[in-house]
Amino acid sequence: MKKRQGILVVSYGSSYQEDREKSIGGIENAISSAFPEYKVYRAFTSKSIVERIWKKEGIRVDSIEDALERALSEGIRKLIVLQTHLIKGIRFDTMEQVVNSYNQRFDQLKIMQPIFSKDMNVDRFVDGLISIGTKYDDGKTAVCFVGHGIDDDSEMIYGRLQNEISKRGYSEFYIGTLSLKPTCKDLIEWIEENKEIQNVVLVPLMLVSGYHVRKDLMGAFDNSWCNTFSRAGYVVECVKRGLGEHDFMQNLYVDYLKNVIL
Repeated sequence: MKKRQGILVVSYGSSYQEDREKSIGGIENAISSAFPEYKVYRAFTSKSIVERIWKKEGIRVDSIEDALERALSEGIRKLIVLQTHLIKGIRFDTMEQVVNSYNQRFDQLKIMQPIFSKDMNVDRFVDGLISIGTKYDDGKTAVCFVGHGIDDDSEMIYGRLQNEISKRGYSEFYIGTLSLKPTCKDLIEWIEENKEIQNVVLVPLMLVSGYHVRKDLMGAFDNSWCNTFSRAGYVVECVKRGLGEHDFMQNLYVDYLKNVIL
């Protein structure tokens, strides 16, 4: 029987094939398994990544417009659009404009708000971060979850995550960002207040373990987070696993969709 319902999963994308399929692909597969009556589509918003994938792998990844046209051509009449970005920012607003221009061409077209639009998702997300960090929580190790920090609005979300983690008593778990505050320098200053800390674990607060993880966290250049913490006297471990690879993250997206679908 031909499916007439679809879910379009929109992500920034990644040109690192293995990490891309473990993270973005992991989320898409979890959604496909949970909603077999829906056809799941993929779209990437980064044109440069789409071009690199085509040149490197010979794989065409749809833009948002391409995916919407593909769904229409395949007879999809009801489409739910889910963007994997955690917070609402410029990329979400751009996607929303494109999708809304197709409103009259579908019987039903719904855009899911970013996953942190609902308070319950913040609590569950923090539960997931704690589940990652507790394996390192030995009294001598600081666990630093590092996000992009795309725009000023995201600073509030990162601050809230830090407050929630601290409220639960995980005083050596820290939230940092590559582009905003708290910076790597900020985290070092806070961690230095605890003289018991000898080790630092860097955990990507990013969907995919891609370019930023390899360059900004683990990179060989002097200002990478790994080398900056090493110069400060800490033994550093970098976790090379994007959020999308974790079961808790995949389940979070599935349950968020259930609020709309079921």
